Amino acid sequence: MLINQKKPQVICGDFNRIVTIDDTYHSKYYGPGFKKEEKEWFESFLNSGFIDTFRLFNEDEGNYTWWSNQGTLREENKGFRFDYFLVNEELKDNVVDASILHQIPTKDHAPISLELDF
Repeated sequence: MLINQKKPQVICGDFNRIVTIDDTYHSKYYGPGFKKEEKEWFESFLNSGFIDTFRLFNEDEGNYTWWSNQGTLREENKGFRFDYFLVNEELKDNVVDASILHQIPTKDHAPISLELDF
């Protein structure tokens, strides 16, 4: 894992991974995105010094960024939190807000936002 704690770093995108079971509506889910190898891979980012910015502000369940296009899963909020902004320790104190923009209509992924103050 390449991380340079002396330079501010942001990693963002659709990781197709969930960090914890709280990042899915399915309390007994262990399928794609949460298999052992995938979970370990994603945890390696967090263990190397990257921080899940959304969890700095919100520990609640039910905050998802992706829903299947089949049926009414989005309306039922049966989804996964696959999209992340991660920052290194150098930037942690600059994070003002990280949120999921549920109000913006999209096909399957909700946009996410990160606000930094310098």
